[in-house]
This record gives sequence, structure tokens and C-alpha cells, in this order.
Amino acid sequence: MDKSALSYTVRTLEADLGVRIDGRATFSTINMMRQAALDGLGLAYLPLDTVENYLENGMLVQVLTDWCPPRPPYHLYYPSRLQHSPAFALVLKALRAP
Repeated sequence: MDKSALSYTVRTLEADLGVRIDGRATFSTINMMRQAALDGLGLAYLPLDTVENYLENGMLVQVLTDWCPPRPPYHLYYPSRLQHSPAFALVLKALRAP
């Protein structure tokens, strides 16, 4: 058994699929993984919001879409009764935009 192979389980509501990946590259950041995929080094499992622009312009292609779980929304908890700084108010406005 190859010790460098990684095992993953991908799931849908209907099934689980065990996958062994024989890879030689390990990355510590999402940006490095995305760049490796852009450079054609292989597949990368990344959050959709980090690659949406690359998918839209055709630089990356989404695979295994039936096995991709829906993206949960982001949540932000903050004290609503306090006066917020102008910078924080802009962040709130941007996050609330459709």
C-alpha cells in the first residue's frame, strides 16, 4: 500500500464514494491550490466562492457537480444596538447586497 495516497469520502444524499488520490503535491493555502489548478497541475477541491470568477471566464472547469454540496450562506453576528464605524457599516451593506 502506497503511504503517499490520500483517502477521501465524497457524499451525496443517495451515496458515499471512497476515493484514493495518489498525489505528490501538498498545499497549505487555498490560493496555492487554486494556482496549481490554474497551472494545470490537477484537480483542486476549493470553496466555490474562491473560484467563481475563474469558472465564469472559463479558466477553470467544475467537475463532479453532482457530488458538490450546496454552499451554505455566510453568517455574521454583531451587536445591533451599538453605533458602528463607517467601515463596518460599509461591510454590512456589501454583505446584505444581493
